[in-house]
Amino acid sequence: MSSLNPKKRSSRKMRSKSAASLTVSSSGASRLGRDLADPKEVEAALRESEERLRLVANVAPVMIWMSHVDKRCTYFNQGWLDFTGRSLDEEIGDGWTEGVHPDDLARCLETYTNAFDRRGDFQMEYRLRRHDGEYRWIFDSGVPRFNLDGTFTGYIGSCIDVTERNRMDEALRESEERFRRVFEEGPLGLALVGKDFHFAKVNSALCQMVGYPEASLLQMTFADITYPDDLRADVELAERLFKGEIPFYTLQKRYVKKSGEIIWINLTASVVRNQQGEPMHGLAMIEDITEVKRSYEIENQLATDLAASRDEIRALAASLMRAQEDERRRVSRELHDDICHQLAFLARDIGTLAIGSQSSENLRAQLEAIRARVVHTSQEAHDIAYRMRTAVLDDLGLVASLEDLCRQFSERYPNISWSFKDSRLPTSIPPEVATCLYRVAQEGLQNKAKHSHAKFVSVRLGLKKGAVVLTIRDDGVGFDPKAVKGRGGLGLISMKERAHLVNGKLTITSRLGRGTQLDLEVPLPVEQLVQRPRVLLADDHPVILEDIRAVLAPKYEIIETVADGRTLVEAALRLKPDLIVVDITMPLLNGIDAAVQIKRSLPDMKLLFVTMHASTAYLKAAFEAGGTGYVLKSGLREELPDAVQRVVGGRIYVSPGLSTEHLERLQDSKLAARSSS
Repeated sequence: MSSLNPKKRSSRKMRSKSAASLTVSSSGASRLGRDLADPKEVEAALRESEERLRLVANVAPVMIWMSHVDKRCTYFNQGWLDFTGRSLDEEIGDGWTEGVHPDDLARCLETYTNAFDRRGDFQMEYRLRRHDGEYRWIFDSGVPRFNLDGTFTGYIGSCIDVTERNRMDEALRESEERFRRVFEEGPLGLALVGKDFHFAKVNSALCQMVGYPEASLLQMTFADITYPDDLRADVELAERLFKGEIPFYTLQKRYVKKSGEIIWINLTASVVRNQQGEPMHGLAMIEDITEVKRSYEIENQLATDLAASRDEIRALAASLMRAQEDERRRVSRELHDDICHQLAFLARDIGTLAIGSQSSENLRAQLEAIRARVVHTSQEAHDIAYRMRTAVLDDLGLVASLEDLCRQFSERYPNISWSFKDSRLPTSIPPEVATCLYRVAQEGLQNKAKHSHAKFVSVRLGLKKGAVVLTIRDDGVGFDPKAVKGRGGLGLISMKERAHLVNGKLTITSRLGRGTQLDLEVPLPVEQLVQRPRVLLADDHPVILEDIRAVLAPKYEIIETVADGRTLVEAALRLKPDLIVVDITMPLLNGIDAAVQIKRSLPDMKLLFVTMHASTAYLKAAFEAGGTGYVLKSGLREELPDAVQRVVGGRIYVSPGLSTEHLERLQDSKLAARSSS
C-alpha cells in the first residue's frame, strides 16, 4: 500500500497517470491470450476489461485498493473515497496514510511491508479516519497479483468497517466475563444442565454443598443427587421448562450429599436459549436452606405444642363454663322452686296474721313492714334466678330470648329507647352458639345501660356469609379504645372467651361522643350453609390466577376468571358475585379504576386486592376505591384464605407489615357519614 519511506512520494500528476492503468486479473488475461491474436485487439480488450473492473469496484459494498510493485497505491474505489471524504488524487501514493490513526500506522505499514516482501496474503485491523472525523476500525485483507508469466504486479485488497462488530464483541466478552465471575465466585450453587438433565457446568459452591468434586458432578444428572421422593416433581417441571410451557420455576427439595447426609435446598431454574430461541441449557440456582428448615420445624413444633396447650386450656375453660351454666340452672331452680315459694307462703301468712291481729296498731304495722320486706326479697330472688337461668332460650330459642331480653331492659330502663331486628337466620342454631350469643347480648346490654348514657340502643341479629352476627349499637358518650386497652373488666373478658370457644370473634369499636358498637360473629357448621360464596378472579398473570384458584376452590365457587380491567367490569355487572379478587396492575384498565366503576353500580360489592405493591399510596387508593382487603402476592398462599374469609364476612384485612393508620381514619369518616345520614 505504501513504501516505508513516505518522503519519496510521486507528484500528483504521476499518481493520476498511474491510477489510470488497472491490471487485469490473470484469468481474464488468459482468456484474452487464447481468443485474440492481434495486439491491437488485445489492448482494446484490456481497456474494456479494466473499465468493467472499475465499474464493478465502484459499486462493490466494500472498500477496494490496489498497489504497484513499488508498494505505492495506484487505485481506490468509490467506496473508499466516500468513506474518507477525500479525492483519488489525495489518497494514491502515500496519501492514504494520512487517515490512519497515529497509534496504528507503524504496525499497519510493518504488516503490509512484510507481506509484500514475501509476496504473501495478509489481514490486519487498524483505525481509519472517516469523513466526519471519527476513527473507525477497518478490517483490511490483501493478496498479491501476478501476470501470466508469473511476474509480480502488486497487491489488491478490500476493507470493511468492523467498528460495531468490535463493540459487540467487546460487550459480549465483558458479559461473558461477568457471568464467569458470578458463576464461579458466587455464594449460591450454580449449574448449567442439559436437556438430558446431565450437569454441563457447575461452580465450586455447588460442589462444596453436595460434597462431590467437579469432575464427578459433570458425569452425573441432577436426578443422581435428588432425594427420591422429590424427584418426580422436579423432572415434571424441568420438562415443562425445556418445552417452553413455563418461563421458570422455584422448588424446595432435598439433595443427598456424597456422605449420605440429606439437605434441603431452594431451587430456581430458568432456561438459556440460543439466538434462534431454542433451549440450550437449564440454569439452576441452588441455595442451601437446611438450617432455615430446621428453624421452621422447631418453630412449628413449638407452635403446635403451644396450640395444644391452648386447646387444653380452652377445653378446660369450656368445661368450667358448662359446669357454671349447669350450676346456675340448679341454683336457679332451687331459688325459684323452693326459696321463692317459701318466701311467698311466708308473706301470705304474715299478711293474714296482720289482718287478724287485734292487739294493737303498732303490731299490725310491724307485721305489714315485715311482709313488705319478704315480698321485696322474693322479687329479688326471682330476678336472680331469672338472670342465672336461660329458660326462654332453652324453651323458645335464640330470637325469642333476645326479644324478651330487650323487652325486660326497656321496662327496667324506660329512659332508653330500644330496637330489635333479626333477618336471614337459620331455623336451628347449635346450643353452644345460641348460649354464647345470648350471654354476650345480656352482658353487652347491661354495660350500655350502666355506662353509655345512651338515648337509643339497637340490637341486630342476622346471617352474614356463613356466620351468625350479633350487633349492639348505642348513641352514647363512647370511649377511647386506646385509653382502656388492657384494662377490660371481667365482663369483657368473659364475652371474649365465650366468643373464642365457639370460634367467634368479638369486636368493640367506639369513639368519644360517637357511641359504641359491639359485633360478635360466630361461624356456623358447614352443613347449615346453603351455598358457597361466589368469587370472581381478575389477574393478567395465568400462574397467579391458577394459584388463587387452587387456594380458594375448596371453600368458594370460582364463577369466572378474567385478565384485564374492562372484562372485569363487564363480568362483575353481569354475574354479581359475592366477592371480587382483583390485581391492581392489569391491561386496558387497572384494578383500582375498575373497582371504582363497579362500586358505582354495585355499591355493596366486596373487593379484595391481590398485588405486588407494598406502597402505602397503593393501599390507600385501593381502599378509597371500595376495597376492604389488601394481600401482597409474596404471602399469597399463607394469607389469602384468612383474607377472603374476613372480607366475605364484612371485615377488613391488610397484609402484615403494611400501615393501616389512614384506613382507620377512612373508616371513621365513613361511620361519621352514616351517622349524619
